[in-house]
Amino acid sequence: MIRSLLYVPAHSERFLAKAHERGADAIILDLEDAVPEDAKDQAREHLLETVKAVGRNGASVFVRINSGERVVEDAAAACRAGAATLYVPKVRRAEDIVELIAALDKVGAETGRPPITFVALLEDIGAVLDARVIVKAPRLLGLSVGGEDLALSLGAEPTPDVLRLPKLLVHYAAKEQGLLSFGLLQSTADYSDQAGVGAAARRPHSMALTAPPASIPVLFPSQRGFQPERSAARLGQSRAAARSRKRWRLRGRWPHGRCPGGCQGSRDSWQELKCPEAAPPRLARLGLQARRVAFDGLHRNMRAGMGDVGQAADLFAQNLSIFGDILRANLEQVVEA
Repeated sequence: MIRSLLYVPAHSERFLAKAHERGADAIILDLEDAVPEDAKDQAREHLLETVKAVGRNGASVFVRINSGERVVEDAAAACRAGAATLYVPKVRRAEDIVELIAALDKVGAETGRPPITFVALLEDIGAVLDARVIVKAPRLLGLSVGGEDLALSLGAEPTPDVLRLPKLLVHYAAKEQGLLSFGLLQSTADYSDQAGVGAAARRPHSMALTAPPASIPVLFPSQRGFQPERSAARLGQSRAAARSRKRWRLRGRWPHGRCPGGCQGSRDSWQELKCPEAAPPRLARLGLQARRVAFDGLHRNMRAGMGDVGQAADLFAQNLSIFGDILRANLEQVVEA
């Protein structure tokens, strides 16, 4: 499970030395924006050592490579160093990933390593609008949005209002293909409001976002901000158990979001009573008891020698009517039980 991602500048010995102690599930060694131009080549040359160092406590190691003329060299170095996944910036087409895979085929054959996977970073509005096409590229682990560059391409500020819709569009495209979707629904670069960042880190769980990346290690000394609260975890476990037992409801809702009988009824809707699949177990048992008593009454009357079948049928109908009234009178109590 990937709950948290931690960006670490691949040239900074100070950050690299303690990255493995931060408790992140995955560490992204950044060769791109976090590294000055005159340090990029050196950072790439030391990937073999840094990948091993930051992953020593079991974290997955990703590498964010540069775009443009450095892309192939960065990708090949990360592949040889044993990185699990490449963060590929400024992806605009699915072919960008296909071409990178072709360039890495020789490295894979030389090292005999498993095929490396990719996270496509979409950083302009055209890429966001083409996300449903890009997401079909091979060997993608997931998608993410570069919020600051996206806002720059729009001539806007990277505020939550600006970034929410584009990030959701990319998130939906990833989920449609069963891929991971990384990030927050706001900028990951603004850490001035630590309480706000912490709240934003918890919000993705309700929307099935995979993990928010952090740029500043001190903000997130552990994964507590990234994992579901205990109440949410218990609710998820209850939902799973309810589905497996085919429970009719859970806390006033269908466990899978709809009536199993397809009647679209809600907990307080009388329509549920017309749907045999939706009937709660206790209500169903009371209905069976009512029918059993009615039939027993009819049987006793006929055994007593009552020759008038019509009268017996009337008594049967009366029994059903009486027990129907009982059921209706106790409906609220039954449903809430």
